[in-house]
This record gives sequence, C-alpha cells and structure tokens, in this order.
Amino acid sequence: MSAPPTVVRWGWATTVAALSALALALILGGGAPPPAPPGLPDATRLPAWLGLLVGLLAQATGIVTVGFALLAAGLLDRPPRQARAAAGGAAVLWIAITVNQIGLAAWELEGRADLLDSSRVQALVVQLALVAVTAVLTGVVRWRPAAAVAVLTAVAALLPTVIDGHPRTADHPTVAAVAVSLHVAGVASWVGGLAALGWLALVRTGDWSGAVPRYSRLALVAVMVLTGAGVLASLGELDRPAELVTSKYGAILSFKVVLLAGLVAAGNLQRRRVLHRTPLLRRHFVGLVALELTVMALAVALAVALGHTPPPA
Repeated sequence: MSAPPTVVRWGWATTVAALSALALALILGGGAPPPAPPGLPDATRLPAWLGLLVGLLAQATGIVTVGFALLAAGLLDRPPRQARAAAGGAAVLWIAITVNQIGLAAWELEGRADLLDSSRVQALVVQLALVAVTAVLTGVVRWRPAAAVAVLTAVAALLPTVIDGHPRTADHPTVAAVAVSLHVAGVASWVGGLAALGWLALVRTGDWSGAVPRYSRLALVAVMVLTGAGVLASLGELDRPAELVTSKYGAILSFKVVLLAGLVAAGNLQRRRVLHRTPLLRRHFVGLVALELTVMALAVALAVALGHTPPPA
C-alpha cells in the first residue's frame, strides 16, 4: 500500500525541518565541522557535514525500525501481515544509510588515518552488523518471537554511535554510557511506537484503536526511563544548573527538554480529551500523530547535535 500524498509531503517537510534544526544547532552550539586553517585545503569539511546530516537520518530510520519491530512482535497490537515487511524494509533502508555513513567517513579520513582505526567507523561497523541481524529477523524469519528479538537488536544498533560521543570522555564513562543507552531506548520505544501506531491507523481498514491504550502504557514507561536517564546523563555534562542557560550546550539541552515536556503534556491532554472519544476518527488521530512526530523529530535532531556539541568546560 502506497502512502497518501499528504503523508509523503508531511514526511519530506518533517525531514527538511529536522535536518535544518540539526544544522542550526551545530552552528550555534559550536559542534559544526570547523574550517581548515588558512592556506590548507578544506577537503574534509563537506564529508564531515554530510556525515552528521546522514547520521540523523540513520537515527530516525533506526527509531522507526524499532517501532515496526514492536508492532510485528505483537507488543502494540495484533500485527497486520504488512508489519513484518515494513520492519524489514525499514531495516534494509537503515543498512543502506549505514553503508553511506561508512563511505562518508572513509572520504573524510582519506589520507589522514586508517579507516578501521577510527572509533566512529568501528561503531558504524557494529551498527551495520546489528541492523543486518534485525533485517533477517524481521524480513526473513517468520517466527513471531524473532520479531521480539529484533526489537532488542534494533535498539542495540542505535547505541554504538551514541556511546562513541560524550560518554567515552566523561568522568564516569560506564555510568554515562548506561544512562545514554537507557535514554535512547526510551526515545526509540516512545517515538518508534508512535510512528508504527500512525502507520497502523493508515493501513488497517478495520478497528485499529485497540492498540492506543497498549501504546499509551508503553509510552508512559518509556518517558519515565528516558527522563530519568536523561537527567543522569546531563549531570555528567553540566557542573551547575545555571549552565542550562549560560552555555551553548545547556541552551540546546534546555530547548530539547522544553520540546519533550510539551510532548508529554500534549500526550496527556490528548488521552483525556481526544483519545477517549467514541468513535475515534482516523483522520483526527493521524493528524495528532503527525504533529507529535514532527516535534519528536526536532527533539531527536537536537539530541544528535548535543552529541557533537562541546559541553561546558
């Protein structure tokens, strides 16, 4: 089933908005690839920029893969036949983007270092292997528990490039890595689950609203996990609460927190005022999902920017 034109236009608009937010946050926060010193060629800046933008696409595709894997495993609702194919297709797209990331890293490092000596490339290779396993479990294996395992491998595939950032240089790297990993897992379940739920509302001709309460419970746990882990990770980067407004890193983090808090408040309001209506109209629900996913995409873009923004000294 092909996506309606309105959904396609929304997808492109959201993608452009998220990429623009990432670029702006990198420039204003000081995480953008620096220019070469005067008199030297600037051959690495373009692949570095492209690598950052493609990295956001990889994270977004990975989050969507997690959501479809949740649906294919029956953790959101009775899965439609297309759910496993959708999860496998998302994983294959993620593989293609990861290969592109490795190619951009090779371009950036050409003549400066061996490719596999880079911790970033090593993280991408691990990511590629885990995504390949996810693709096999969702697109080839027809045993339903395999889709549940695919949820774990998809979440795990999101982690290597994230852990390769600030957690490696933190004062307590193990604590930082665990906190960031839990935060990413919470975001992937929350955002990916919502994307899968919106897709389910589009493709299922019969009753689909029964999945909403189950997703709401999952989202509540995910938000609790990502909030607690996010606070713990932030404590490792900020020495004083004032740095939330006095530093560039803190400003980006504060804006991300505002977006997430707004999403939580909006989700609570929707559950009380909209989702309990009978009947729940498909177009109203899909519109709400599209709005929430747009804000979530911006929050994910800021999270990616934070991974490359220098924390306060």
